[in-house]
Amino acid sequence: MDRPQEDKTEPPPLQDEAVLEALLRYGPPSFLARLVEVYLETTAVHVDQAEASAAQGEWESLAFAAHSLKSSAGNLGLPRMLDTVQRLEFAARSMEVDEAKSLVAGLRKIWNDSCAALVEYRERL
Repeated sequence: MDRPQEDKTEPPPLQDEAVLEALLRYGPPSFLARLVEVYLETTAVHVDQAEASAAQGEWESLAFAAHSLKSSAGNLGLPRMLDTVQRLEFAARSMEVDEAKSLVAGLRKIWNDSCAALVEYRERL
């Protein structure tokens, strides 16, 4: 597993609306609205799992939680969330404990901000 790229200057953008706009080719706005709803309904459990796993030192479980968040973040145009969970998965699998704990410490805020951005986008559909 290769180390994810890390740019120390500034974090990736919170949202890439071009990804969301591309999804509109697959169906009406209600389709995209439903995808957002599914993300909002299903991803909190993985954030909870990541936090609990890190607190308990369960690195395999932490890597699984990060991996579970990865594809949905990419599919819904959430580059900051995607970057964070890619780095988190790598840190957990590599047993980079300090890095993993640091990333988990900011995960909930990034997830909350990502959810808020998706809700705002959905309201404009």
